[in-house]
Amino acid sequence: MDRLLFSCYGANFDGYALLHDIVDATKEYGTGVELTVLKSRRPDHIWGLMKEIIPFKDTYVTFHGPYYEVEAASEQGSAENEYFLESYRQSFGLYYAFGAHSMVTHTNQYTFEQKEKDKKLRYSQQTMATLANMAKSANVNLLIENVGEPAHGNVLYDQKTFIDLFSRLPESVGALIDIGHAMVNDWDIFSVIDALGDRIRGYHIHNNDGKRDQHLPLFYTGLKYSNEKMIKLLRYMEKKTPRSEWVLEYAPGEHITPENVRKDMKRIIESL
Repeated sequence: MDRLLFSCYGANFDGYALLHDIVDATKEYGTGVELTVLKSRRPDHIWGLMKEIIPFKDTYVTFHGPYYEVEAASEQGSAENEYFLESYRQSFGLYYAFGAHSMVTHTNQYTFEQKEKDKKLRYSQQTMATLANMAKSANVNLLIENVGEPAHGNVLYDQKTFIDLFSRLPESVGALIDIGHAMVNDWDIFSVIDALGDRIRGYHIHNNDGKRDQHLPLFYTGLKYSNEKMIKLLRYMEKKTPRSEWVLEYAPGEHITPENVRKDMKRIIESL
């Protein structure tokens, strides 16, 4: 593990005071934060991020690129696809302003009809290739995340097609494995790690019941991955991909406190 971070998602994206408290409480672990670019859905968010440059100037920062309001699985040349690409061009500016270390993107977002799946997959692959070349030219460390949830009808990539995607892309582009998304799609995460190896440069880590993408803390009981299996996975991640960034991507709630986050980070470090 190269760095252990906490996602701003847990602080409702712009709960900066809480994020600062978490960073302060976990400094001994060299922690950082993953900030999220939400564009048209919350147009003030980019300006809010810009105001945070000074407070976060000594913090290790990564970015989650736009995803709520954009669709990568859109036809090349369409207004929707151009909007996706323009959103990332603007986000690359934030990346430089913060001195960020990586930016993650989703392969797709919206619900689709099964009869459109092949077409949507092709559109996504083409967009990922375009975005990869944009990032390479801009010297942005782009990571592509596995997404989709059966309950939402937006599972575009299965385990094999996600792995195969990276054979189509330049080596400059890495994978970010969201272990919670992999769980709800019943992927063999250990096999994914074996297949992609050090092409994996990041993880979103959280837990769920195997049916819904709940973004619960790693060590809650009664979830799909028991504490024992979670620790086994974390150790495997460390062994096979030691230079990756790990992001605690927990959903907002009463469990998001500096002490609780510190406790989980401590257990992660001690487990390794």
